[in-house]
Amino acid sequence: MLDDEGRYNISAFSECVDKYMKVQDSLLIIINTPAHNPTGFSLTDDDWKNVLDVCEKYAALGKKITIFVDAAYIDFTEDPDAARAFFELFENISDNILGLVGYSASKSFTLYGMRCGALICMTNNEEICEEFKNVMAFSGRGTWSNGTRSAQQILVNMYNDKVLKEEVDRERDENRKMLLARGKAFEEAARECGLEMLPYDSGFFVSVPCSAPDAVGEIMHKDGIFTVPLAKGIRVALSAVSEEKCKVVARAVKKAMDEYFGK
Repeated sequence: MLDDEGRYNISAFSECVDKYMKVQDSLLIIINTPAHNPTGFSLTDDDWKNVLDVCEKYAALGKKITIFVDAAYIDFTEDPDAARAFFELFENISDNILGLVGYSASKSFTLYGMRCGALICMTNNEEICEEFKNVMAFSGRGTWSNGTRSAQQILVNMYNDKVLKEEVDRERDENRKMLLARGKAFEEAARECGLEMLPYDSGFFVSVPCSAPDAVGEIMHKDGIFTVPLAKGIRVALSAVSEEKCKVVARAVKKAMDEYFGK
């Protein structure tokens, strides 16, 4: 996902799209941004321009590409309004590109356990829009009948009660600032102890590159610290660790890695 300088690896993305477009006529691309899980990385507007340029190249050849933007954490970025700016780039996409946005209402409205979200279609073609609506309706009914009604009703109640809506907005804002402070605390501690981590912009998680995540995790277990081993690293849940303990965890990861790799 990232190049050696910690930027979005558009070259790797382009190579991957090229590979599949040589053997098939359609492609689904899923990009979790902003506040990527598990790294906290976010694509810039320039990154998005490059992504769309790659896709438009094949759309002009008659290939059909769907870009699914997993934006579950968009309201927990440093500036949620600025984080939405890249959507404007989809305003002029060709008919052979379909933009989809996966939106989590349960996260954005601090209803995490209610599991309520939306799939939003972005296209300039009314016929494509109608087809999307019909396909999603039949697919949804056939898979789980209906969405979570109680969560939807809560959202309706929020928007019908100005005071309640303002309270929810304040609660979200406090959580957002808390997560950002935790991320910066982890970054600062990592920098001080020489721990390499993936670029963190915002979100619920940070990640540390590691070639032996299970083994390093086992070492930390002895000190009562539990992280999530990934295929190529270790994920730390900022959402579950206080700001002060984020500093402790960063140092603990560094200590465990040094112990395992014999540094």
